[in-house]
Amino acid sequence: PDEISMEAIPVRSVVWIRSESGGIERSCPSGSPLHPGRPQHPADVAALAAGEEPSAAASKLPPPGPIKFSSQWELGEVEAAPRGDETTYTVKVGSSFPSGRALLSRKVEADAMFLANPAAMDGAQDMSRLSNLSQPCLLHNVMARYRCGLIYTYTGPLLISVNPFQRLEACYSDEVLASYVGANLSNMEPHVYSAAENARQGLKRGGTSQSIVISGESGSGKTEAAKCIMTYL
Repeated sequence: PDEISMEAIPVRSVVWIRSESGGIERSCPSGSPLHPGRPQHPADVAALAAGEEPSAAASKLPPPGPIKFSSQWELGEVEAAPRGDETTYTVKVGSSFPSGRALLSRKVEADAMFLANPAAMDGAQDMSRLSNLSQPCLLHNVMARYRCGLIYTYTGPLLISVNPFQRLEACYSDEVLASYVGANLSNMEPHVYSAAENARQGLKRGGTSQSIVISGESGSGKTEAAKCIMTYL
């Protein structure tokens, strides 16, 4: 599902492609974009032309804080489609430069690039609602939320958490815990308490045993997540 056919990539599409350098180091001050010189997505352009607010998801996020990261992906805009016997697209990129102003053109195979989501979807709390679900799209969304202090993100029934490597006392206060008890979880922000409450509600409704699977690499925060769930229950 990550691969897309050549016919599915029209000119002016915004796409993710792998960086030629293997990794781009970035340091973004508070409030600055994650990807300088990000091409405008056709859907965002259409929303602006219609007088709509293009940043629906992003506008609901807390102010973005500073972040330093390394990414193997960069955003580009399809400039030209293959001609004749060619099999590559011409993609215009500019984020290889800190200013985002200098533009380059690269030749990229169709199966080496992935359609990007509109900026309006940045920071979506449920990634199953994203139009495109490739690896760079998911990583970008999780990072957009993370820099706003939101370490939890839904992907359908799954809850993804990013270890902040710092204590977030306000995130686990008694008030926050109480707000999830008996709540309609579809109206609540993603949280480890929502996973615990979902299991509790399932137990009360059906009277059947419930399971919560916590998985991740070493140091990803599994033990802390288990503690939070046990505290909630």
